[in-house]
Amino acid sequence: AIRVSSNATISGPMSVFGDLIIEDGISLTITSDVYFSEYSSIIVKPHAKLIVDGGTLTNGCGDFWKGIIVYGGNTDFDVEIKNSARIYNTSKAAVSMFSPESWPLAGNYGNGILHAENSTFNNCRRMVEFMSWSPMPNTSDIRGCVQKGGKWGITNWNCQGIEVTDNIFNGMSSSCIVSEAGSFEIVNNFFKSNENDILFNNVSAGFESHIDYNSFYGSNFG
Repeated sequence: AIRVSSNATISGPMSVFGDLIIEDGISLTITSDVYFSEYSSIIVKPHAKLIVDGGTLTNGCGDFWKGIIVYGGNTDFDVEIKNSARIYNTSKAAVSMFSPESWPLAGNYGNGILHAENSTFNNCRRMVEFMSWSPMPNTSDIRGCVQKGGKWGITNWNCQGIEVTDNIFNGMSSSCIVSEAGSFEIVNNFFKSNENDILFNNVSAGFESHIDYNSFYGSNFG
């Protein structure tokens, strides 16, 4: 594993064959192309930050890599993806808010915050999976992004108020947005899935969602 223990920027091409671990409270910015093995993840420890600023995260050997895993803990953001950044070919979520800890320690983490803008996610099993162990406000936003291919777009357990605006979700083999007691602001997106564009399994958390001005082309239902 490569451990990042002081604030740093990766500005040239790099290949990573283990995990890339950003230690507690540290910020890593990636502006270049970084290639990962099929067993590799980026692990964002508590209060750490990952900024992908126009860079590319993709597989280097093997067909996939495992994506970004986030512990959470910041009030502004934990992961920021912007300026035509690209994330390709993840076997799991491109960004996962499920920490890798086992229970009960995992209960100390979650509700991580993602800001993604004007970036591309191709052939990722999910764009992002949000989670909180109980219903909690979450200031994440996904704006002007494109996801092509994969099984799901965004899945959400218990996170409230996530903004999804001006995005294109094209070719999901299952559903574009799935919520399990989470809530959203879903505005002006293009959806095309092989099942349901938006699927709310459970809306009992008591926080309303707003769904406006979207285009639905799902094979079953919008």
